[in-house]
Amino acid sequence: MSSQGYDLAIIKVNGVSGECPILQFGDLEGVAHRANVVQLGYILGSQFALNLDPSVSPGSVIRPANQNGMMGSQDVVYSAAARHGASGSAVMFDDKVIGVLYSMSTNSQVAYARSSTTVHMALKNWLHPNDAAITTEKMIELVVKPLNDSELDD
Repeated sequence: MSSQGYDLAIIKVNGVSGECPILQFGDLEGVAHRANVVQLGYILGSQFALNLDPSVSPGSVIRPANQNGMMGSQDVVYSAAARHGASGSAVMFDDKVIGVLYSMSTNSQVAYARSSTTVHMALKNWLHPNDAAITTEKMIELVVKPLNDSELDD
């Protein structure tokens, strides 16, 4: 399932049994210029084929908190060997997701990720939860649990 307005995808993985831990989101506190990050995701090979081998692209932060746009979205700008089709990849700092890849430069050496704060704001705007202190992880659970298999296969 994907929200085109926010370029955020939730992926169902067939063949995984049992409970799997959800990646935890973290803020940009402690993420300094030149901090090491890792981009994790699955590259879209073509319009119809998803590469099932995970893509791991190490990089470093160029600008950790770049305000972008009228809505106040916050970007993490980092160097990495991003590839076309990697949108939605998690950008990790230590053991936390600090952003979600949405764009890259034409030479594919500079990548742009919406910060975890922006992802949180987008989910709140989309879901309108009653709990003002709800976590990003809980909102993702709210989106995934009500969906049945046929809705996730699209």
